[in-house]
Amino acid sequence: MASHKHRCGNKDCAKSFNTEGQLNRHSKVHTKPFQCPICERGFALRLDMSRHVKARHRLGHGKYACPIAYCTFKATRKDNLAQHERNMHMQAQQLESIEAPKPPKIMALSANSNDQSDIHQSPPNHAPQEQLWSCAMFLQAATAGNLAVLEACFDSKIDIDTAADDGSSALHCAARAGQELAVHFLLEKEADISARNRKGRSPLEEALVGKSKGTIERLLGKGAKLGSLKVAGACITQSGSFDIIQECFSLDGSTLDELKNQTLYAASALGRTSLVSALLSQVNDQISGDDPAHLPVPAWRRLVDGREELLWAKQGNRNQYTPIHLASLKGHYEIVRLLVQHQFKVNMLARGLTPLHLAAKAGHVSVVEYLLGLGSIEINPKDQEGRMPRDLAAISGHLDIVELFHRQANIDTRCHDTSGLSILQLSAIHGRWNVAQAFLDHEEGPQVHGTPLHSLDQRQAAPFQIVVGLLQHPDFSNINIVDNDMNRGERRGEGLLHVAVRQNECDVIRLLLDREDINVNIDTRGSLRTPLHKAIELGHSDAAKLLLQHNKFDASLRGKWVAHPLTMARKKGLDEIVELLLARGVVDPKNEALMSANARNTALDPNMVYPEVEEPAECDLEVQPYSFLDEYMNDSPEYMVDETQALDKDTM
Repeated sequence: MASHKHRCGNKDCAKSFNTEGQLNRHSKVHTKPFQCPICERGFALRLDMSRHVKARHRLGHGKYACPIAYCTFKATRKDNLAQHERNMHMQAQQLESIEAPKPPKIMALSANSNDQSDIHQSPPNHAPQEQLWSCAMFLQAATAGNLAVLEACFDSKIDIDTAADDGSSALHCAARAGQELAVHFLLEKEADISARNRKGRSPLEEALVGKSKGTIERLLGKGAKLGSLKVAGACITQSGSFDIIQECFSLDGSTLDELKNQTLYAASALGRTSLVSALLSQVNDQISGDDPAHLPVPAWRRLVDGREELLWAKQGNRNQYTPIHLASLKGHYEIVRLLVQHQFKVNMLARGLTPLHLAAKAGHVSVVEYLLGLGSIEINPKDQEGRMPRDLAAISGHLDIVELFHRQANIDTRCHDTSGLSILQLSAIHGRWNVAQAFLDHEEGPQVHGTPLHSLDQRQAAPFQIVVGLLQHPDFSNINIVDNDMNRGERRGEGLLHVAVRQNECDVIRLLLDREDINVNIDTRGSLRTPLHKAIELGHSDAAKLLLQHNKFDASLRGKWVAHPLTMARKKGLDEIVELLLARGVVDPKNEALMSANARNTALDPNMVYPEVEEPAECDLEVQPYSFLDEYMNDSPEYMVDETQALDKDTM
């Protein structure tokens, strides 16, 4: 008799379980009953919620240092440190069996609690360790708001401005946690009110992120000032509190307009629609006639006296995105609409890109539809590579957005970029087979303007069939074409053969290798990162075998910026590929190193016998498991990261 299965009640989940208890535990994945008290994010487990609070809303995190004397590695988690020790030091037997004492634990208290903390601490063995423990206790007490421990640490002559590995002092920790009484205590003890942590934030800016109005008022009362207006604007936006925002904007000073400007940037990038609307309503009250540059948009009154901060906000410049660029990049439709209504220029080039370029590349259909519906929009602007927004959508595989452009009456369908590449070539050498197939089918069908690209054939063909069609197309008379776009990063200079290897499409690889004009040794950026390097790097043994069996494979190629193919294959455990490489005459780097060393040694002393020289081991970058503390290390506002880095990473 078959056992009864308990199925998940969520309509989007098909999982089933043997017991009701397993089902109940699984259901928390959907209901997320444990909510963060600060940001209201939900979690299935209380432990996960606690880790989130520590990683995202608390400061003063310590790191675990590698015990090897010459090693400077530090990890945010003990298991990551243990993995590092195994990978990097265990073979050399350099580790000592020393177990570090556990740090003291302090029970967290609310800001209004009068209960005493329970401190569990083993007596330290020597002075340096005692100092470390005192620092940890001091920072934890500041975060927990434990005044008794704070005072005890201060009486023990601890430096009031001692900082953790993240550069945060006790005042930073207390301000971020909203511990008003702890902040008052530290200020009375003359803690440095202007100190900055590794994120460039002062205690006042951490208090803004912590959303504690009382803490902010205490810091302001002691003369705290906002530092970098870009950082300050981001922190104000992250607070999400209109009371706090008004508190900051009520400060007198000549930098108020610039602070509002930076807040508008951050709010546009982070999707804070209500804040953007409030800021724009203040702009309307200060509109003057003509701006200083005589541009056909209103400027804020302060600009008449020569100030340029808010002119940047509306007009942008060649090196900085405007708020409408950031909102388009992140797909915030309502914010884009608000900014357009307030006459932000939709055709402004920043870093060579318009808002339409960014929205199309990122695949934000609603934003692209809205921008295309504007009468003033330019749909064929070109970036620094000579590519239109439609081209960027094709490169990213967004066929639905490519269709939106195709329906426009004034779309340039014959455009090529500065390298002479068509949209069909771009979509193919980026591995976007759905877009390539759509254009192939469209050219074979009736040339009716406005016909959806995929309406001629709804079936998705296999990559092999699509490449067969591409090789018959005039655009691929040269099958070795590559994309030399500087923004492609490590994929710059890749072509059809690289894409086939990356996707492990062996049928496509065979098809390409059967062509007489194929360059099996084609490299990227002149660094000799050939298709073979890519196959070994990804562990695609079958693809590597096909490349090695080709009669034009060059065994003498040596990569300048990448590891030797034999070294890579050995590290990946691809023994069969190692044998094939040696059979094809590839020089073993181990033998080269030995011969070179023996030659040098013989010249020094022909009669001395020297030990063999082993190939130096290459250190892999450690792939660490997910950590909530890793969230903290990346909690800078999204718009402060270089937007082009996230934008130009191709995914396949």
